[in-house]
Amino acid sequence: MNSHHAATLPSSVTVTEGRGGLPMLRVRATAGEADVYLQGAQVTSWNPSGQAPVLWVSAASRFERNAPIRGGIPLCFPWFGPHPTGRQHGWARTSEWTLAEADEVGDDVRLILVLRDSEETRSSAWPHRFEARYEVLVGASLRVALSVTNLSDDTIDFTEALHTYLAVSDVRNVAVTGLENLPFVEGSSGGTQDAEPLRFTEPITRIFTGATGVTVVADTDRSILIETGNAANTVVWNPWDVQAASMADFGDEEWQQMLCVETANVAPSRVTLPAGATHEIVTTIALSARSRVR
Repeated sequence: MNSHHAATLPSSVTVTEGRGGLPMLRVRATAGEADVYLQGAQVTSWNPSGQAPVLWVSAASRFERNAPIRGGIPLCFPWFGPHPTGRQHGWARTSEWTLAEADEVGDDVRLILVLRDSEETRSSAWPHRFEARYEVLVGASLRVALSVTNLSDDTIDFTEALHTYLAVSDVRNVAVTGLENLPFVEGSSGGTQDAEPLRFTEPITRIFTGATGVTVVADTDRSILIETGNAANTVVWNPWDVQAASMADFGDEEWQQMLCVETANVAPSRVTLPAGATHEIVTTIALSARSRVR
C-alpha cells in the first residue's frame, strides 16, 4: 500500500507486517477489533471488545505469498470448490487486494478493499474483466460484503463463498439452528435436514439451500449468529479427524475447535451477471450470550 493511503488512515487502523511478513491491517474500533490481510482481503480475526476470538485460524496455516490462509474468512471467487483447470476455490483468496478506503462510522471501522482483473486472472480459467469490492465493517458485529461488477461486454457467471471458519469450544458440543427442514446436497447425494438442530458426530460437507433467517451456532457458553444476504446457499463443513490429518496446513486435532458456516452461491445456484451489472453477497456475524440449545 502506498504512503498517501497510509496518511489518510484513521488512528483505529494501522498497516503492519502480519505473519510471514505479509501486509496486514490491524483494526481497533471502539466496539470491536479485527485483523485483515491484504492477501485475499482475508479477515483472520474478529471479536467484539472484551470477547474471545470468534474466528478460527489453524496454528499450522501457511502465511506465504500465493498460498491460501487456513482460517478466518477466505473469499472463494470466481469459483467454489475444485476446478478442472484451476486451483481450489479460485484465485481471489491468494490475490493481493488494494485498500481503497478506511474510515470510522460511529463505533465501527469500515474498510473497502478492491481487486480488478489482471493479466494473470485474464489468462486463468475465468478470463473476464471485473471489479470486486470487499467492504469490511468491524464493530460489535462483523459485516463483510463482496460485490462483483461485470466490466466485460458479455454475460459472465461465477460461484462464490464467504468461507467463514468459526471458533468453537468443541464441535461435538455444538448445535446449529436455522437450517431445519432445508434441502441439502452432500457429496453425490442429498436429503432434507430434519426438524432438530444440526449436531456433529462425523465429517460434514453439507450445502443447504434456502436459509433465510439467522443461523445460530449454539456453543456451551455463547452463540454465534450468522445472517446472510443475496446467498442461495449455506455450507457447513468440518473435516473431522481423518481429513484433518491429511491436510498439511491443518493440525491433526484442530477440527475439534472449528466449524465452517459459509455464505455461498454455489452450483447450481451460480451467479449470472449481465454486462455492467453488480452482484453483492453479504454475511453478518454477531455474538449472543444466550444459553445453548439443549
